[in-house]
Amino acid sequence: MGTIRYQNIHGRRWGRGARPYLLMAKIMFVAVFVGGLINLLALVLIPPLPATNEGGHIFADALNRAYTWLIVPSLVGAMVVGLVLLASFWRAAVRMRWLQAKVLLIAVCVPMLHVFMKNRSQALQALARTDGTDAQVLASLRDDVLIGTAAALAFAVLVLVLGRVKPRLGQ
Repeated sequence: MGTIRYQNIHGRRWGRGARPYLLMAKIMFVAVFVGGLINLLALVLIPPLPATNEGGHIFADALNRAYTWLIVPSLVGAMVVGLVLLASFWRAAVRMRWLQAKVLLIAVCVPMLHVFMKNRSQALQALARTDGTDAQVLASLRDDVLIGTAAALAFAVLVLVLGRVKPRLGQ
């Protein structure tokens, strides 16, 4: 007896296209975003404020760079990949309440948090460039960054829960 050869009568092809790779990219971007927020929260909470001007410059520069080069690009990457993933099934997804809630939450919170944190980041950048570091200004900016980072982390967890659990929300 010979080997049995199966024929593909349903027209399906091997693989799932680009979707698994897009999901991996989205998971990576979201992990970097949430990990960066947690890392920044630890950076703000754990150490005491630097006592010297040079320490204040390094602290302010580290906070600014964390947002500018790690957190914001990973959030943008996650949103772009999410939109590409959504494009494949947008007609069915538009009617899902969990997605409507997620999109509304993103549309409201991302610009609001971005404006709040961008102002603080620019103030930290300006503080890092000055000759003298005012301890009160640095402490105030650190408290603002702490509040903004905690709010961004709460937002990220809520969006993650909506995207992962996909609650029915009365539907």
